[in-house]
Amino acid sequence: AHDNDIKQHHRGDHWCSIHIRIVRNNYQVFYDGSFFIEFPGGNLPFHHFMRYSYIRSIVVSAYNIDQFIVDAADGTNGYFVNRKHRISYGRVQQVLHAGEKLFTKAFIGSTFLYYCNEHEKQDESASVTLLHSNNFAVLRIDLFREKDMIMISAPEAFRCGVFYFKIDYIFQLSVKILCHEFQISIGGISCAVIHHHDPNDIAAFEISGNIEPVRYDVVDIGSS
Repeated sequence: AHDNDIKQHHRGDHWCSIHIRIVRNNYQVFYDGSFFIEFPGGNLPFHHFMRYSYIRSIVVSAYNIDQFIVDAADGTNGYFVNRKHRISYGRVQQVLHAGEKLFTKAFIGSTFLYYCNEHEKQDESASVTLLHSNNFAVLRIDLFREKDMIMISAPEAFRCGVFYFKIDYIFQLSVKILCHEFQISIGGISCAVIHHHDPNDIAAFEISGNIEPVRYDVVDIGSS
């Protein structure tokens, strides 16, 4: 129904991304991370439209950017998040290890499209925190709307770079876990911080503020 509208965005030889988010039986379409259109998907639950039995994996990739894979319909990996915005690795709590990379896609800057944390959509900041198994912050990344800034507040405080909040936008964050440091990438911004605890004791991560989780994945650095 919206084919003509989508064709208007054709840019010749251009690598783009299209993300379809299903919220309350509505389809939210994002083009290159920016909200494009929302339309009703009917009264049937979303899983009626998916045929996981014919899919071995869902592959998300971008030109000259990291590629990552999520096994389709694998309930042991905790692919979808809960309403508390805290993600553990599997039904039985697991840990991250040095030599792995955490990918997170998240939704920020919304005016009306939030699903879980609608009451926080007006917050001036958002945060992503990696948690130790003893429940303290091993790494905390803060994004400030008014300052257009990415800050690291744990394990030490410093400015990582400039981040421009957009209205209704999906962005990707990755944290590469090395033996002595975290390497953080948000869009085109990168920075590193030396961790003060054993990275193998990371048990979960949580997000708060003007941000909503969309998906996540953990991969070995050697395969990313």
